[in-house]
Amino acid sequence: MRTILSILTGCLFALSVAAVEGIDDLSRYDYEIELRTIRQALAKIEIKDVAAEINLSMPVRAPQLLADQVDKMIEKKVEAAIEANFPSSRYDEIAQAASEKYRMFKVGDFVSMDGIQRGEWRRIEGYLDAITNDRIKLGDIYYARQDLTEVTRPKFYREDHEEAVRKYTAIQTRNFDLAKKEFREGQRRLFANQTWPKFGYVYSRRMRRWVPAEAVLRNRYQKKLKKMAAELRNGIKEEIYADNGYIVDSLNQWVLESDVALTSNTSMLVMVRQFLLQEMKDGSSSGGEEQQNDDNRDGEWEDEWGDEDQGNTGRGNRSIQAARGPGAKQGLRPRQPRDVSDLYDE
Repeated sequence: MRTILSILTGCLFALSVAAVEGIDDLSRYDYEIELRTIRQALAKIEIKDVAAEINLSMPVRAPQLLADQVDKMIEKKVEAAIEANFPSSRYDEIAQAASEKYRMFKVGDFVSMDGIQRGEWRRIEGYLDAITNDRIKLGDIYYARQDLTEVTRPKFYREDHEEAVRKYTAIQTRNFDLAKKEFREGQRRLFANQTWPKFGYVYSRRMRRWVPAEAVLRNRYQKKLKKMAAELRNGIKEEIYADNGYIVDSLNQWVLESDVALTSNTSMLVMVRQFLLQEMKDGSSSGGEEQQNDDNRDGEWEDEWGDEDQGNTGRGNRSIQAARGPGAKQGLRPRQPRDVSDLYDE
């Protein structure tokens, strides 16, 4: 049986080499497959259609200016618009307005302000006669410092004046800066939307910046070509293989039509070889079981020896007698393989 297996193994090796050589021949069609795939994909995908999908007008050319140049151009326009609407001189105007709003009085000045007089809120007028740490004197009437409002108190006391001017300037400056920043952002969007497309750029939401329109179109076009080629490749491969005499065999692999009988024989030999290997495995298992049964019978014969022979001078004699007893091993006859003729074609 081992001789038969060796012969089958040699035959299978020879047939597999022949089959592999046939399969390896398929690689010579790779170039033709790719070439035909690319040509058909190019015929199906029009670049003008891709441009229309992303709202680009043909022809789409490379940018006329570098991105840094366009950005500097936009920034220059923005700065000009800001200077026209939010001039830097506004900061000096804010400081001047603070000084005017909290202009300090001096003794002898005529004062007209809102304040509390005799427990009532009213308009107070008179010449400033004196200023102390706790009160001021208008005409013949004294007014406590704590009764003065936040608007009037800084006009009489230096520390209150400086604090009021500082707060007023900070608030007005912050409001001015916020308005200027909002204006800047609006102007930048306006000039960007006007300038970037003019020089060949489009805005990418994913990248959050302006990029060359030509690069966007090329990238989108290549992706669509790649997807289309993937859809066409298998069909073109089958068409080329079929045109060159290849078919799909029972093992679902491409082989020459003339080699179909070869692959069928290979499959049959594989089945026979597997069957014989299984038979040898089964025979080996059965031999092991018979060996185990014989060993058990030897043990039973030794048990039947009895205790009356314990006076024998040597255990070795018992072993010899046991070997000659009815439980002695018989030669194992090899099992005959089953009939495998039904696996062959008649």
